[in-house]
Amino acid sequence: MSSLSLYTGLLAEAGRDTTHLGLPEGSSKEDYKHAEGINPVCGDRVSWYFKLKDNIITEIRYEVKGCLMNKASASFLARFTQGLTVEKARNIYTEVARVSQASENHTPKGTDAHSADDLKVRPWLALAQIRDYPARRKCVMMAWDSFFEALEKETF
Repeated sequence: MSSLSLYTGLLAEAGRDTTHLGLPEGSSKEDYKHAEGINPVCGDRVSWYFKLKDNIITEIRYEVKGCLMNKASASFLARFTQGLTVEKARNIYTEVARVSQASENHTPKGTDAHSADDLKVRPWLALAQIRDYPARRKCVMMAWDSFFEALEKETF
């Protein structure tokens, strides 16, 4: 599997998605709870701006710099956790962490780990292909880890 195949389909689309990128016009950073993530090895960064109400993530915005995997990961997090309870969002986080982890038991390189139906229902599973590139796992997980570390501080 070439490194170019890492940037396919849903990941490339998510990496270009600007739906949750930046703050809405007329709002300021002070209107949001804030979190930062950085990968000091490569320089990937993400800044999170989010709102919570009654244990529901009502809005997520972000600023991101770095590789396509980092951008796609931030996009997936924002798109698929906004509007969820913290518990349901945490379940997605746990699933992303699990499927992106390299292990002896995962589907071999170059094979499709998830069916098209799986990806329609849970598009974030496209991040699972990072497990074939263990050194790049931080590119995916830094966004999720930094957001959920901040969320934990806000909800406990």
